[in-house]
Amino acid sequence: MAWQDDQISVKNGGNVLRFNRTQSGFERCSEVKTGGIIDCFFSFAFWCGKYWSAHRRHVIFDPDKWPEDTSSYVSDIVLTCWEEDEGGLTQIETWVVGSGNDPRVLVFNGDLIILYRGSLKSEREYYLYSVSRSDLKPVNITTPFFNYGKNWAPYCNGKTIGVVHGFDPLVTLDIDPDTGEGSVVCYKDIPWNARARHDGFAVHRGGSNALRFGDYIVGFGHSTIAPYQHYPFFWSLSDRSELKVSQEEGFVPLVRRGYGIIDPTSLFEGPDSQLYLSICASERDWFYAQKFIETIIPVKFSGSSGHAPTAQIEMDYGAPTTVRRMFACDLQSAVETNIVPYGGREARQQKGYICFGPYLPLETGHYEIKIRYRCSSDVDVVCGQADFCRCIPGHAEQLASAQIMGTNDIISIVKYAVYAEMENGEAFETRVFIDGPSSFTLYDIEIVKV
Repeated sequence: MAWQDDQISVKNGGNVLRFNRTQSGFERCSEVKTGGIIDCFFSFAFWCGKYWSAHRRHVIFDPDKWPEDTSSYVSDIVLTCWEEDEGGLTQIETWVVGSGNDPRVLVFNGDLIILYRGSLKSEREYYLYSVSRSDLKPVNITTPFFNYGKNWAPYCNGKTIGVVHGFDPLVTLDIDPDTGEGSVVCYKDIPWNARARHDGFAVHRGGSNALRFGDYIVGFGHSTIAPYQHYPFFWSLSDRSELKVSQEEGFVPLVRRGYGIIDPTSLFEGPDSQLYLSICASERDWFYAQKFIETIIPVKFSGSSGHAPTAQIEMDYGAPTTVRRMFACDLQSAVETNIVPYGGREARQQKGYICFGPYLPLETGHYEIKIRYRCSSDVDVVCGQADFCRCIPGHAEQLASAQIMGTNDIISIVKYAVYAEMENGEAFETRVFIDGPSSFTLYDIEIVKV
């Protein structure tokens, strides 16, 4: 393997990346504040006796603070080689391949291939990188009227790289790895595929790379229910272009741990011939301060002749956790508001409850409640109040109450400790009252049992 001179080994500023071993696989947790850089969306393969990954390194910022100078926007594709030890996976070396996002990796005829989408400042829509040749080239789909899209699922298709481009319509591609030239092979309407209300695209979207299983191509995608809510699904595509999808309950533990975005990123065979699925999960859409988790878990496929295969995943449940995250746009409001990106509810010079509800059946216990908001008032000015109540129809009993202060128009998170003693038939309510500030935006409320 020969590396180009400009591919300088990067030790990530001395902060060596690591995945810790779990009962069934590997896991990496991280947390980022706005303005910080996050390493996330790791797509893995096992190649030449080592674990390899391509991931995205980019800056996290608030949704209304996109960088005006795109040349300062960090969004790199990073190639990493890992060493396995008793405790997990440790980074050996990393190289920045180029500027982009949504990397997928696959082992193709003895080579490791990275297929990724260009970033804001990239000249081309998609790129293909050969690790063994240290060769980066743009992907050029020659079929007329082609729309490049995102979330491609590549797989080994003999002498070419096959790609499932999208699920509505179902589009597959063939790409020559030597030239980057490609064309559409299949185009088929999928009329049952629902559309997401926020962007009009299909709910079912790509996720991991794909593998061949018998007469089928299989992989994991994600259902984009909202910008802040993705949930994985398993898909299979027959040689006759028959598409099957199924939602998998095995990912629910990640939801219960508070992760709203759950994106499959790779599907690969490990050193033990076991198949593994890697997942990138975040608390919500990739803005705002938040936590990320990357996990690698075993997966098994089964099927019989003439029937579409099924998948079974094995995920550690870890310590029992109950996390409920509610987005302001989904809560009831008693004042005039505007819905703002992403999931926020903004009120201007309004007095009253910007949110109330959603009346959750909670177990008796101690809870931490986090409210993410911004207010134009100064930090020493009271702009509202948070109330936490237990309710029966037509009656609410206040369990706790606290003032809400201004933030100088900076997105902030406040935390409250509440003990809720709930009986059968009672529901928990969170209310946020605002006292007429010039601007108040509520983003989300998180309830965690402690």
